[in-house]
Amino acid sequence: MRPEIRVALLLTAAACLLAVAADWVVEELTSEEQQASAATLEADVDALQADVDTLQADAETFQADAEIFQADADALQADAEVPPQG
Repeated sequence: MRPEIRVALLLTAAACLLAVAADWVVEELTSEEQQASAATLEADVDALQADVDTLQADAETFQADAEIFQADADALQADAEVPPQG
């Protein structure tokens, strides 16, 4: 076999190995990127859940305050309806 053919075959084999290696690297990077994206999305969901929990607690506090206000208003109304004695 002539040396030029051997060199050409070796270069072709090297190019194939390089292509396979490059494909593997791209797949690994894509996989890591997808894992990072998934982790970021999970953190975002956790943050949104924390916001929802905070809003729920705020709503419960508001409801309790409204009930106290209503009780105070009812007490004032009851006091206003009692005729003065004297």
